[in-house]
Amino acid sequence: MESFKRDLLFSLRGLARRPGFTVIAILTLALGIGANAAIFSTVYGVLLSPLPYSHPDRLTALWAQWRKQDTLRVSHTGGDFQTYRREARRSFVDFGAVGSVRQNLTGGGEPAQVQVGWISRNFFSVLGVRPVLGRDFTAAEKPDSLLIGNEFWHRCFGGDPGVLGRVVQLDGRPFTVVGVLPPGFRLHMAADVGISTKIDVWKPPDEARAKARWVTSELNLSSLRIIGRLRPGATLAQGQAEMDGIADQLRAQFPDHAEVGFHIDVQPLHREVVGHIERPLLILQGAVALVLLIACLNVANLLLVRAQNRQREIALRLSLGSGLREIARQMLTEALALAVLGGALGILLAYWGIRLLVALKPANFPRIEGIGINGPVLAFALGVTLLAALLAGLLPVLRIRRWNLNDILKEQSSQARGRDSWLSKALVVVEVALSLVLLLGAGLLLRSFARLQEVRPGFDSHNLLTFSITLPAVRYQDTDKTANFLAGLESQISRLPGVTSAATIWPLPLEGQVWYAPYRNPDRPSNGQQLLADYRLSSPDYPKTIGARLLEGRYLRDTDTHAMLVDQRFARENWPGRSALGHTVFITPQDKEEPFQVVGVVENIRHKDLRSDGRETLYVPTRGWAWANWELCLIVRTTSDPHALIGPIRAELRRMDPLIPMAKVRLMDEYVADALAPNRFALALMLVFAVVASVLAAVGLYGVVAYSLGRKTREVGIRMALGAQRSRIFAGAIREGLAPALVGVGIGLLVSFAMTGAISGLLFGIGSADPLTYATMAGLLVLVALLACLIPARRAVRLDPVIAIRLD
Repeated sequence: MESFKRDLLFSLRGLARRPGFTVIAILTLALGIGANAAIFSTVYGVLLSPLPYSHPDRLTALWAQWRKQDTLRVSHTGGDFQTYRREARRSFVDFGAVGSVRQNLTGGGEPAQVQVGWISRNFFSVLGVRPVLGRDFTAAEKPDSLLIGNEFWHRCFGGDPGVLGRVVQLDGRPFTVVGVLPPGFRLHMAADVGISTKIDVWKPPDEARAKARWVTSELNLSSLRIIGRLRPGATLAQGQAEMDGIADQLRAQFPDHAEVGFHIDVQPLHREVVGHIERPLLILQGAVALVLLIACLNVANLLLVRAQNRQREIALRLSLGSGLREIARQMLTEALALAVLGGALGILLAYWGIRLLVALKPANFPRIEGIGINGPVLAFALGVTLLAALLAGLLPVLRIRRWNLNDILKEQSSQARGRDSWLSKALVVVEVALSLVLLLGAGLLLRSFARLQEVRPGFDSHNLLTFSITLPAVRYQDTDKTANFLAGLESQISRLPGVTSAATIWPLPLEGQVWYAPYRNPDRPSNGQQLLADYRLSSPDYPKTIGARLLEGRYLRDTDTHAMLVDQRFARENWPGRSALGHTVFITPQDKEEPFQVVGVVENIRHKDLRSDGRETLYVPTRGWAWANWELCLIVRTTSDPHALIGPIRAELRRMDPLIPMAKVRLMDEYVADALAPNRFALALMLVFAVVASVLAAVGLYGVVAYSLGRKTREVGIRMALGAQRSRIFAGAIREGLAPALVGVGIGLLVSFAMTGAISGLLFGIGSADPLTYATMAGLLVLVALLACLIPARRAVRLDPVIAIRLD
C-alpha cells in the first residue's frame, strides 16, 4: 500500500509538470468514459432493468395473429379473452385485458379530456400492483367505479386524500373514485396499435358496452390487449403450446377465425415493451465502445511517446537496480491516475449526456423514466475506468520489456527514441480505421434521414392545426344531432379569420391510432382470405383541408351516407387497370355489412409512419355514425400562425358546448417531426460519436507527426543547410503523416463493409454499402488527417537551420 501511495504521488507530480499532456489525456478519456456511461444508463434503464411489477419475469404479452392476412399484431376480442381465462389454466395463473378510450371528465375542476384505461377487474392483480390509497377493483365491482393515476390525482385533485368516494363524471355518467395508484406507476406495453400507455384514470367494463367489446368474439370488434401471468415454474414454451391449442379450438369454433388464420403469439412482456428499441440501443453501445477504444489508443500513444522521451532515464534506473516490475507499476499507476481523473469528469459529462438523450428521445421511447445515474451505471463507469487504465498503460509497459538497455545508453537520445515510432503509427492506423467505421455509420444515417425528409406523406402538414374532442353519449346518442354538431363546429371554425377550411377525421394520420377491418368486394376473388383495409371516418372537406390530391372522381358531400373515397393502393389492388369509380364495396362499419359506392380516389397517405405506404385505405363519411363516447379529431388549415387560432377555436367550442374540452392541441408538423424522431435520435448520437472519434484520431495523428518531426529536427536542419528545398521537406512530412492515415482508411473501408449491415434496419432509401457515402466519408477523414499533418509540417520547415543543427 505504501508503495502504491509513493507511486501515485510520483505520478501526480509528473503529470502536474506536463499540464498540456495531462489535460489532453484526461479530456480524451473523459469523452470515452462519459459517452459509454451515458449510453449504458439508457441500455440499463430500458433493456436490462426489470419492469416495475411483481415477478415481472412471469408476465407475458399476447398478440392475436391473422396469418392468412400477414397481420401478426392484432388486438383481441372480449369473447376470446374470456376463453383464455377459462381454458388456459395449466401454464397461466390468469389473464388481464385493457383497452383505452378518451373521455371528458368533469367534477375535478375544469372539464378535461382524459385517457381512460378500460380494464378487466383483475387487471392490476395480474400485474401485481396495489393502490397506494383506497382499494383495487373486486370481482363484483360495479361498472361505475374508478381508479385514478397518482400523477392525475395530484394534477387535478391536489393530492387530496379525501378524493376517495368522490363522484366525477365521464362523458356525463357518474363514477366513484375507489383508489389511487402508486407513484410512478405506468402501463408498460407496446404503443403501436392504438393502446395508450399514458393512462389517467381506470374503469372496469361498463354493462352498456360489455356486449360489444367484452363478450363478443367477432374479429371486427378486436380492441383489447392482453397480459398473461405464467405459473411459477412454467416456461414460455409451455405457455405458447397451451395457447396454440386454444387457437385451434377458436378456429374450429368460429369461421372468421379460420378465415383469417387465427393464431396466438406469446412473448415476454419485457421484450414486448423494449424489443423495437433493443437493436438501435445496442448499436449505439457498440459505437461508444469504439469511441472508448479510440480514446484508450490515443492515451496509450501519448504514454508511449512519453516513455520514449524518458528512455535514457528509465534505462539508467533499470541499470542502477530498479526492477522492471517497479517501473511497470509506476507507469500503470500513472495511467490509472489519468483514467480516474478522466472517469470523474466523464461522469459529469454522462450526466449532461443523459439530459441530452432525454431531450432527443423519439416519440413513444419506452421506459425513459428509468434512465439516470444510479448504482449500476456508476459501477459500469468504474469498470470502464479500470479497463481504460489497463488498455492505456499496458502497451508502454510491454514495450519497455523489449528495450536493449546497452543500446539505449550508448546511442544518442534522438536515435534511441526512434525505435518505437512504428508502434505509434500502428496505433494511429487502428484509430483511423475505427473512426471511419463510425463516420460511415453516421453518413449512412444522414443520407437515410435526408431521403426520409424528402418523402411526401400524402398531405401538406404546414399551417395545419389539430385537436380532438369526445362527444358524451348522454347528449349525443342521436346520429343526426351528432352530425349537426360536427357540421356546425366545422362551419364556425371555417369562418374565423385566417382559416381556409376545417374538417373531421378519425384516426388522425401519424398519431398512432389504427382501425383496420374486413371488407368484401364482389369484383375481387378473396381466394378464401379475408380482405382488410384501414378505415378512416372523414367529413367532406378532409382531403382538401389536409392537402391530399384528388386523382379521380369527386369528394364526399354532406348528403352522402353510403359513398366512400378510396386511395390509390385500394383502387389498384381491387380494380387493376380499371377505374374504381362506381364500384360497390361491402364493409361492416358498425353492426352489419352495408354497401358503399366508390365516388373518388385520393393519393396515398402514410398514416402509420413515413417509411411505408401502409395498408390500402378507404374513407367513409362521418354522417350517420354514432360518435358518442368516441374520440374524433379536427384539422384546421390556416393562412398564418396556427397557434394564434387556438384561443378563438376554444371559445367557439365552449360556446357550442361548454362541457366538451379541446384536447391534444398540436400542429400536424409536430406529428411529422415525431415520425422522424427515431431516425433523428440515432443520427444525432452517431454523428456526435463519429465527430469525437475523428477528432481523437486527428489528435493522435498530429501527435505522431509532431513527435516524428521533433526527433528529426537536427536532420531537417542539416538538409536545409545543404540546400534542400523547404517544399520537399514539407511534402515529406505530409507523406509521413498521411501514410498511416491512408492505411487506416483502407482497413476501415473493409471493416465497415462487413459491419454496416448491422444498421440496415435503420436505413431508408439507401443500402448499407452506398458508394457515395463510402467515398464521401473516406475523403472527409483523409482531409482531417491532412489538416492534422499541416501544423507540425509547417513548424518543421519554418525552423532556422542554424538553431536546428545545434539541437539534439
